[in-house]
Amino acid sequence: MPCAPEPEAGSKTPAAHSQDVGESASVRYAPGPWTSSKVLVTGAARVGKSAFTGAASDIAPVRTIETIPSPRGDQALVLDLGRITISDHHVLTLVGAPLPTVWDGLWPDVARGALGAVVLVHPDAPEDGFPAVEALEETHVPFQVVVAHLHNTTPDVNKVGQVLEVEPSRVTVCDPRSRVAARFAIGDVVRCALAQMAGQVLL
Repeated sequence: MPCAPEPEAGSKTPAAHSQDVGESASVRYAPGPWTSSKVLVTGAARVGKSAFTGAASDIAPVRTIETIPSPRGDQALVLDLGRITISDHHVLTLVGAPLPTVWDGLWPDVARGALGAVVLVHPDAPEDGFPAVEALEETHVPFQVVVAHLHNTTPDVNKVGQVLEVEPSRVTVCDPRSRVAARFAIGDVVRCALAQMAGQVLL
């Protein structure tokens, strides 16, 4: 039985050529893997978590409402899921969640793997955000305190920092209804997280 002729130097067999075409096609046309980083948005009730998540998100947030019994009657727990597209292959997933004191049973699962967190507080009651600050510090999740700048409020960054025992640089003033302001605050969270990952010490 005659043998197939030896290929000339520098030439490719059909199989090799087919493999190259496949590799080239995969590079040019096949989408790469998607990666997602999670950013928590938490704070006391009626401080603007849903407004903040909705303003920052590229899409209308997906809302889940769970009703749980409490000593004061049934309580509704709201979870908002939003998304910010960073590039063709990376997104930030926004998770708006109640304080850990409200949702203590599920808080570890919600916080696990988070890149960072936003702790929304009202300028007249910053102490309401302390449970979140404490929980995030215990789980080593980088966070930024965001003071909701609403009508008839006068946020004092130094006062908020003193109450929550964080440096003023870790406090951002933001209108939670503003897309630009909300994304600026999230940028502060991401920068804080990246600095921590790089080994910098943030007090």
